[in-house]
Amino acid sequence: MNPSKANRIGMDKAIDWLIQYIQELISVINSAEKITQLGTLHILNVFPLYVSESKKLQGEINLVKEIIGDEKYEKLEQRNRRVIKNMIKHDTDYLVLAWGDPPKKMKGSYHQSQITPILNSIRKTNVPIYIFATENPTLLTLKNQPRHISRNLHKIKGLYRCSISESNEILT
Repeated sequence: MNPSKANRIGMDKAIDWLIQYIQELISVINSAEKITQLGTLHILNVFPLYVSESKKLQGEINLVKEIIGDEKYEKLEQRNRRVIKNMIKHDTDYLVLAWGDPPKKMKGSYHQSQITPILNSIRKTNVPIYIFATENPTLLTLKNQPRHISRNLHKIKGLYRCSISESNEILT
């Protein structure tokens, strides 16, 4: 998830909506399961940078690489993945995947290179995994990614329990 305007001080529309949403009873569409008691909400970003307009993300990554170098930027990516892995392993009761398709101007292979290690970490846990079930007829995007919440704020019906295959595909 890419909190486009959220930071330590303020929230953006999607984060504000999500907080309101999780305070209510959350239904799981493909089971009788209900999620009623949530404690802390952690929102993690697939990339170590974020921008208000996702189509500008690749340009910002390129700019940072130009300033600090490819090797240092790769270390930022590795650190980001470690933070995500540790959060999943030590501080997660439920996990909702919601990163969406690659932003415009970003190669799908680069986007997937950031997601694959995260999916590997998720697959190695027993944490229940969900995606947002929306009014859209398919659960995943056309590129088989979980839907990003910002484009679906008022279309969400609930959560859908899913799993991760050995080949890192999201199975619905």
